[in-house]
Amino acid sequence: MQSPLSLLDRFIRLPDDFHTMKWDYSFQRSHATAQEILAQYASRDPERLYKPLGLSLYTCPDFQELKGMYVWVEDRPCVFIKADLPRSHRQLILAHELGHHLLHQDLLAGLKILQDHTFMDMASQPEIEANLFAADLLIPDQEFLDLAEAGNSLDQLAAFFGQPVGLVQAKASLLHWQGIPLRLPDRAAADFLLRV
Repeated sequence: MQSPLSLLDRFIRLPDDFHTMKWDYSFQRSHATAQEILAQYASRDPERLYKPLGLSLYTCPDFQELKGMYVWVEDRPCVFIKADLPRSHRQLILAHELGHHLLHQDLLAGLKILQDHTFMDMASQPEIEANLFAADLLIPDQEFLDLAEAGNSLDQLAAFFGQPVGLVQAKASLLHWQGIPLRLPDRAAADFLLRV
């Protein structure tokens, strides 16, 4: 049987231990967290979730390459996001940073300052988990499955959902991990979030 992570293998540079239980845990944790949020708040709009989840959101016109970041400021969780992002990119970045808030507070709460030239390794466990969370939050399972069953490619699915192909691949990987076999053409690069 093909590994649940085989879709990711084709487009992401993975650490040698990616097929260990640590990564199975990442899928489980990201998926469970997204499903819990969807059940509790009945919304796929990450911006609507910020206030009830205790996040402060700030728009930054000065960001150049950086699209968004999650930091703690004076013991408050905050997300700073680039001001001029298109709506679909804004939704993705907000969902990704929300994933960090829900999944990685223990790692990031001690960081008081993060300079805007600091980028996370996009193949790191926290970044993959935040991407998996964003994919699960933003892309409904049944809609995805119906469109995939109709023979749509990853590019077509990405266009339909208004998201990068990499996020669509993350959703496909989550569904595959859940035991739903998918055959989708096309592959995207792991650093898709950096190109949004």
